[in-house]
Amino acid sequence: VDGVLLGLVVEEVAVGMHHVVVVASRLGLHGRQQQEEVRRSRLLAWGKGGAGQLGLDQLKDYNQPQAITAIDGRRVLHIACGGSHTFA
Repeated sequence: VDGVLLGLVVEEVAVGMHHVVVVASRLGLHGRQQQEEVRRSRLLAWGKGGAGQLGLDQLKDYNQPQAITAIDGRRVLHIACGGSHTFA
């Protein structure tokens, strides 16, 4: 794995008709008992995005995972995709 997914653990995957969204995180190196506190989740999307289903600034297609920055700083609990939509 390379690119934006390098060094991340994919925790959840949701697939729409022509797009993919994943929750991925990088764990801090502070011991097992503190993993939940130092976990930093990222929401990434790629595929067809003409209907805004990727949650990115531009309505276009992406072949590589792109970080969805609109929800930075918030913990994503679950994700779901449909034909042309995504929920987080």
